Amino acid sequence: MKKDDALEPTLTDLMVAMKEGFLAMDGRLNGHDGLLTTLVARADTTDARIGDIQTKMVKMEKHLVDMDDKLDTLIEVVDKDSLTLVQHEERIMALEANVA
Repeated sequence: MKKDDALEPTLTDLMVAMKEGFLAMDGRLNGHDGLLTTLVARADTTDARIGDIQTKMVKMEKHLVDMDDKLDTLIEVVDKDSLTLVQHEERIMALEANVA
């Protein structure tokens, strides 16, 4: 059997096919590069937002500590006032008992 040389690919045909394949792959990779760039930008934006949230949380924690300190002071004042009122009531009752 004799081979038909016209049907056999030549080295040039192979190189052209490889070049076309590489160009197609390059096009696809460029598309992926764009997607990756978008993902990186979104990740950076998300990191910035998380940083803002962390800053707000730290400020809120400081406010809560301040509020806790103020509430502790207020509780002490109310306790002292309550004790004073009870003591005054006991004195008044003792004075009323002595008068009667």
